[in-house]
Amino acid sequence: MTDRLLSTLYSADTVERWEREKTMRLSSGIWGREPTLRYLREQVLEAGHMVVDLGTGGGFPAYQMSRVVGPTGRVIGIDMNEVMIAAARAHFRADNLVFQLGDMTGKLPIECGSVDAVTSFMVLHNVMLDQISLMFREAARILKPDASAVVLTMHPDAFDSDWELDFLWYDGRALQQYRETFDREGLLIPGRAKNSNGGENEILSIYHTRQNIVDAAWWADLELAEERALWIDDATAAESFGANANRRFPATPMYWMLHLKKGAQRSIPNGC
Repeated sequence: MTDRLLSTLYSADTVERWEREKTMRLSSGIWGREPTLRYLREQVLEAGHMVVDLGTGGGFPAYQMSRVVGPTGRVIGIDMNEVMIAAARAHFRADNLVFQLGDMTGKLPIECGSVDAVTSFMVLHNVMLDQISLMFREAARILKPDASAVVLTMHPDAFDSDWELDFLWYDGRALQQYRETFDREGLLIPGRAKNSNGGENEILSIYHTRQNIVDAAWWADLELAEERALWIDDATAAESFGANANRRFPATPMYWMLHLKKGAQRSIPNGC
C-alpha cells in the first residue's frame, strides 16, 4: 500500500514540485532540512568525508553536502525512484557528487566500513518500521567505526496537539483515528503542504513511536548520540507564508532530528 502511495507522491506527474530548491520551501525544508543541514555543517561533516544520502529525492540536500565535503570528499545520493534520480542528476552536478538508483533497505553497492556519514531527510515517516530497521542495518554496515548517521523525520509528538496552519494540514479522519487508537504504530496520515513560493504538494506521514525508532537504531548498532525537536515558529511562518498563515499554533514540535553513532558491533550479522 505505501509503495503505491509513494509512487503517486513522487512521480513523473509531480516531480516538478520537488525539483531544485522547491523541497526547501515547504515547512519540512524551512524548519527541518535547513536546520539539519546547518547541524551537519557545524557538527558532523568535514572536508574529505564520504557521505551517503539515503532517499535523496530531488538531490538538493546532497548537493549542499557536496559543497561542504569539498573536492577531496564525495557524496552519493541514493533513491529507489527513477524519476527523482533523473531530476537530481539533471539539476545538481559536481565532480564529487553522484546519484544512484538503489533500495536503501537492501544491500547497497558500497563497501563495508567505508563511509564517514549517512544522512536521510524526511524519509523515515514514508516507510514502515520493518523497512526502517533494514535501512538502519545497512547504514551501520557501510559506516566506519564511530561514524555518524543523521536522520530527519516527523516528530513522534507532531499530531498530539490541535493546530491549524494554512501551509500544512493533514486529513481530519486520519487524525481522528490517530487520537482514538492506542497502538498507533504504522498508521497512515495523508496531508498537503504549501510551498512558500506557490503551489502545494501531497505528503504522507506513517506514524512511528520514538521508542520504536530508537530501538530499531539500537538493534542495528546505531546508538543515539543526540536528538533535537524542531518547532515551527510564528515569526518565520508569517515571513514565509503570510501574516495569516498560522491560525492555531502547534503546541508540539513538528520535526525530529536524530544523530546516531555507530557502536562497537554486537552480535548482528552485517554482511561484511
